[in-house]
Amino acid sequence: MIVQTLEKRGADIAGTKRAPGRKPAAGRPRNEEIGDQILSAARALLAESGYDALTFEAIGSRTGIGRPTIYRRWPSKVHLVAEIAYGPDGEDLRETGGDLLSQLLSLVRQVAQNYYKPEVVAATAGLNSAFQYEPALREELHKPAEAGARRQLAGIVDRLKARGEIVLDADPDLLFDMIIGAVTFRLIFSSFDREDDFEAALAQKLHRAFKVI
Repeated sequence: MIVQTLEKRGADIAGTKRAPGRKPAAGRPRNEEIGDQILSAARALLAESGYDALTFEAIGSRTGIGRPTIYRRWPSKVHLVAEIAYGPDGEDLRETGGDLLSQLLSLVRQVAQNYYKPEVVAATAGLNSAFQYEPALREELHKPAEAGARRQLAGIVDRLKARGEIVLDADPDLLFDMIIGAVTFRLIFSSFDREDDFEAALAQKLHRAFKVI
């Protein structure tokens, strides 16, 4: 787990609070290309050197974009990293419309593909550390993204139930925790190498637990 100094953490979370993403203020429209340059540099810094190495100064060195311009888009480093980790509006969980096994495999692969990205791994570790000290930021930035994903999975499970593909007492929140927990632990925290068939093996085990017998 990446640990920040208290001084650095204070600088990271400083600023007014708002939902993640680039929200234009009143006045002239902002150049979205500048925002894309900032995000690209931030992703590269996370992937290369981790959460602690990502600073607005480092972004400025790579892009020539000043701190005030970055702050107008993201009031703190945590807000910027949250957009990289969760996306500006969250990413929809894909629904296959097929049988339970194909749907589970699709969900596992979608989550895993996200955590194969080194910038997302670094962002996740850094945000987890920041949120421990600033629970209000967890409520502001993480909770809405998680709640949206849980709602999407609940809808998928409801439709699987309607088609008779999954047991009627299947708990979508438990299924969510099982997928996210297994994938993130294996890809971020585990000291052991990931098996080549990890995604398929996990989907098969979930299928045995939730299929209609």
